[in-house]
Amino acid sequence: AKAAANPSVWGGCNVIVIEQDVDAIDDITSDRFSTEINGSSIIISGLDPADLIEVFDLTGTCVFRTSAPSSGTVSTGILRKGIYIVRDRRNSVKVKI
Repeated sequence: AKAAANPSVWGGCNVIVIEQDVDAIDDITSDRFSTEINGSSIIISGLDPADLIEVFDLTGTCVFRTSAPSSGTVSTGILRKGIYIVRDRRNSVKVKI
């Protein structure tokens, strides 16, 4: 990178990309709620009514947010294939679709 105002000011770095083993996160669960993959959606159960549930993709974007109904189970609807973080106010769980 070079400074636009003074091209003699510059810097650089090397970046090494290592492929991650995404299967390493399989079967990580919470003692508060459970998650299950159903096609392209995440089923979250064992919730207390009115618990706020949020699902984030790996960019940190919230892709789903809702309060749990009295049944204690919610479904995210269709999500793209990837890794997600499911969070209530006390726990976070990684899931892979």
